[in-house]
Amino acid sequence: MTSLVAGASAGIISDGVTHPISTAKSRLQVSTFAGGRPPSTTALILRIIREEGWTRLYAGFGTVAVAAPARALYFAGYEFSKRQGDKLLGPNHPATAFLSGPIAQLSGSLLWVPMDVVKERLQVQKNLPKNSAAGAAATSASPAVAIAATPPTDHSSTRFRGSLHAAVTILKQEGIRGWYRGYIAHQLVWGPFNAVYFTGYETLKHQWTRFLNPTPPHTHAESSGVTFGSDGSPVQPLHPPQEVVPLPNYAFPVCGAISGCLAAAATAPIDLIKVRLQTQGLSGKYSGAFDCAIKIIRHEGALSMMQGLGARCLWLSPNIALTMTTYELIKNYMNLDS
Repeated sequence: MTSLVAGASAGIISDGVTHPISTAKSRLQVSTFAGGRPPSTTALILRIIREEGWTRLYAGFGTVAVAAPARALYFAGYEFSKRQGDKLLGPNHPATAFLSGPIAQLSGSLLWVPMDVVKERLQVQKNLPKNSAAGAAATSASPAVAIAATPPTDHSSTRFRGSLHAAVTILKQEGIRGWYRGYIAHQLVWGPFNAVYFTGYETLKHQWTRFLNPTPPHTHAESSGVTFGSDGSPVQPLHPPQEVVPLPNYAFPVCGAISGCLAAAATAPIDLIKVRLQTQGLSGKYSGAFDCAIKIIRHEGALSMMQGLGARCLWLSPNIALTMTTYELIKNYMNLDS
């Protein structure tokens, strides 16, 4: 129960802070740009605020805010698999963290994938007037950071009024399959991501703990025995009990941010493919993940596979740092480890 509460709380807080960067990342990944050079994350965020209003940065956040059950299942799956791994392989084994990450992902993915589809569709939808022909022309006329008039997907063909409307519309127009577009790509992104992330996160925490405790602490059982000298007086034990120095609270965001950025970079290409598949709607431009990758490389160049990497790291590093810090602190407060 504690992991459910801690996980849900951590997710809502971290997603609320970093959602604008996620919106910029999605725009960068699905759009082509004037001159072929994408703008910086900051430039794109400022452009969205200037031309569409700051609220567009939180497009799709409704689906994130109600994703507490998915986040709770994610952390419950992680804690369960971690406990089983500790029993089978011993404490702090790297394989435990490597396997616990994908298991955690699978635990929450049945709710996460539909939420992700709705969120991505809303994030890439431009806030244009109803008679969008003039609006599209005006938007595409913007210079250096302008998004091309014809985006690579048809997300602008249907206007969504919000998260619930988007979810219902996708279900009506595309069926249940529409909710799970890019499902395999989603697992290919977040399964390896979580494997890399939790391996790095747990390894960094373990090494930091070893640094703070250079010699293994002696247990009470090892030091509680009392011996007596020749005169009958008690002799102090050679190794008095030693308490474990706990990790400082700032260790959690540091370990989370470093591991998050490394995992984000490792999975950036497949994340780009996932976003393209999830936002293509009924256009059928890509028949699958492999076809999507081939077409991107052929028409946009190999480097385009890393498009949005900076925004992805800027989004995931603070997001995960906040998530894990909140989760660890709430977990410790509720004495999950005891």
